[in-house]
Amino acid sequence: MKKVLAAAALCAVSAFAAWDKFPAIEDGKGEAKIGFAQWRQGDESDNGADFKIRYSPTKNFELISVWSGDAYGNPVLGMRFQIAPVFGFSFDFGVPIASTAASIKPGFQFSTPITEALVLGSSVDLTIYSKDPAFRDNYEFARGMDLAAGIELDVVFTPKSTIWLGFDMQTGITQSKYKGEEFGLKYSVHRPGGEKRGLLLEPSAGYLMSVGNLGLGTCVVFSFGEDSGNDPFTTTVALDASVKF
Repeated sequence: MKKVLAAAALCAVSAFAAWDKFPAIEDGKGEAKIGFAQWRQGDESDNGADFKIRYSPTKNFELISVWSGDAYGNPVLGMRFQIAPVFGFSFDFGVPIASTAASIKPGFQFSTPITEALVLGSSVDLTIYSKDPAFRDNYEFARGMDLAAGIELDVVFTPKSTIWLGFDMQTGITQSKYKGEEFGLKYSVHRPGGEKRGLLLEPSAGYLMSVGNLGLGTCVVFSFGEDSGNDPFTTTVALDASVKF
């Protein structure tokens, strides 16, 4: 559970902090990013890493690939459509490689400049999982649907220096099923009674510095919610590096 939290908390710092909360990048441009995170809850700690890449083959359209991006640890392939300057639509597919269960995630994005130095971004998405026929002892498992939403405010001091503040939430909205029977909204993946999927609340803050086509970012995330496995809370510190091409 904690490794999943750490991976989910990796800060996606690029031109802005989160790729999915702001418009698609410019036509013909791309970006690759690698991130490292360490979480701590009380006396326990662990770490994780993530890699993602995106490319815009045409105007207002972006392709994304994320290593171990869904709740099952599957790689994710995604696409984003910029319908209007302030509004976008996304669709992700979790490829069933780490697990025999796949996932799909439709999402919406809204962003707008408030002033020349302040930019607001937001997103909401719903993740739907397929059944896992090769679960423990070959009993079928089906994770319930997850709802996530987030908002972020970027303070742009210079074109090469940005501070951002964010707040994200996630929760299960339908119950998972094991052996065809529901076993509670709080629990989900790889084992019944294992990973909790109740309400997760995550305030965060980060800093981005860019030099040419290279970017360095760092952030801290505080995860709250006993029903999501954070008792009383989990602290995640992350660092990432990116290159634009």
